[in-house]
Amino acid sequence: MGQTVNRRGVLLGGLGMIAVTGLSGAQDDSAAARPKPGDLLVRDGDDSKTPLTPADIADNAKPLVCWSMEPATGVVRNGSRFNRLVIG
Repeated sequence: MGQTVNRRGVLLGGLGMIAVTGLSGAQDDSAAARPKPGDLLVRDGDDSKTPLTPADIADNAKPLVCWSMEPATGVVRNGSRFNRLVIG
């Protein structure tokens, strides 16, 4: 016949749905994705998204803080603090 659902089952099911939807949303965010081969590097705070060149990286200079950028779309991967790079 009918199945009884208790409060604990409903809460655990709801928490499971939150966890699943939260994880899938993070995977779809290309700004939070890890750097990939072929990405370019751009300075932190550079709104023009100008890629760094070897000339921008000088010996004994102040360290550069940068992010990777997907060249095809121009998406800067700055959605996770773990993607920040320091070159120095």
